[in-house]
Amino acid sequence: MSALKLIRRDDLPTGPLEVLQDQETGEVLMTDEQLGIHLGYKDPAAGIRKLYERNFEELHPSTLRVKLTRDGVSKEVRCWRREGVHAAGFLARTDRARAFRKYAARLFRDLETGAKVVVSREVLETRAEGARLVSSDHLLEAVRVTTQQVSLLLDRTERLEGELRDVRGARRRPGEVTAFVVARRYHWFSESGKPHSRAVLDVAKLNGFEDRGLLRQVLTSDGDRTVATFVFSPEGVAEFAKINASRGCEHSFKVPGTAVTWSVTRSPARKGAA
Repeated sequence: MSALKLIRRDDLPTGPLEVLQDQETGEVLMTDEQLGIHLGYKDPAAGIRKLYERNFEELHPSTLRVKLTRDGVSKEVRCWRREGVHAAGFLARTDRARAFRKYAARLFRDLETGAKVVVSREVLETRAEGARLVSSDHLLEAVRVTTQQVSLLLDRTERLEGELRDVRGARRRPGEVTAFVVARRYHWFSESGKPHSRAVLDVAKLNGFEDRGLLRQVLTSDGDRTVATFVFSPEGVAEFAKINASRGCEHSFKVPGTAVTWSVTRSPARKGAA
């Protein structure tokens, strides 16, 4: 991901909003903290964490980890793409959620398409005696930025169409199940007690399930959204059962080439689970 630009909006019903925009692709992201604030959680961080864990299968594909630096301090945070913000607005059970989702989707769309150019105040605005003055030079800069964003949007659209063509028609077949179902079936739980889908997927990939045709990516529909997710074939489930049988009830493993280490607490497999 290229450099991120901070954009602030002060004219929204739920209060001031800060989002991040990728300067290369134009994609807009929202941090856990900002999403929690605008959904109305009393403890934004804890509220969003619980929402994410409770709806991991639906929300995880629309999030990513980003390293941000503020005041010289770097910190990795979870950020939400437009689809994830929209889904969180429906899944949250707060008084603000309904009002938030009414304008959030349009706000993201406007920013990503350049229909409403919002550049930091240092670039576009000067203030004199309380009045906003925008010079012709600044207006020309805004037009230039809009043109760049539209061009980037067209490039992104072409890439997305290519990706969709690669998996178009790839729907779930009889007997195929998601990593969430596999994790629940064989009692692979995270420290929070939730089915550990991510650990199951990483183990499957490390054992070559994709290359062997035991794991594949398909498109699933959720209302007006189409989400790409991984599913296990019946043979893949059977192969995972063998791996599961060889492991103890509590273990951890490191994903090669990354700093990721998963801790799994597994209760004994149920009879006939394989």
